[in-house]
Amino acid sequence: MPLPLVSWDENAPAFNVAPVREWGREALVHFTLPHVVELGSDKCCGCGFRNASYQGGSWPWEEWRPDDDTEDVDAQPNHERMVAYLRAHLPPGTVCEIHGGWNGELGLECRSDQEIPLSRLLELDFFFRHRGRYTVTVD
Repeated sequence: MPLPLVSWDENAPAFNVAPVREWGREALVHFTLPHVVELGSDKCCGCGFRNASYQGGSWPWEEWRPDDDTEDVDAQPNHERMVAYLRAHLPPGTVCEIHGGWNGELGLECRSDQEIPLSRLLELDFFFRHRGRYTVTVD
């Protein structure tokens, strides 16, 4: 089912939902469902969500972060808005797909493929993995 769009507003940066832009079309190879949109954070893109870069065969940011780092907590409102949006527009039990990647690498092979409940996105130890694909069930 198509999801409603949420416009980006430079004067009031917030969670947003947009049609897939030209540079993002290479990511379409990772989706099996017919309706695909871009989910953006208060940074416009996905940079405002907790994310972990793929380095040397793993995602080290998931395992170690400086003690004074506040990125996990700072990103939480974006995760909360995404989960609230998906729960508002998808009934319980519905499956959706999320892919995380960087511009220019969106079509590369996924390095992680996970099935998770939507509520997992709210946990502070959840990071969107660079080149990760998620099959998410609304709970």
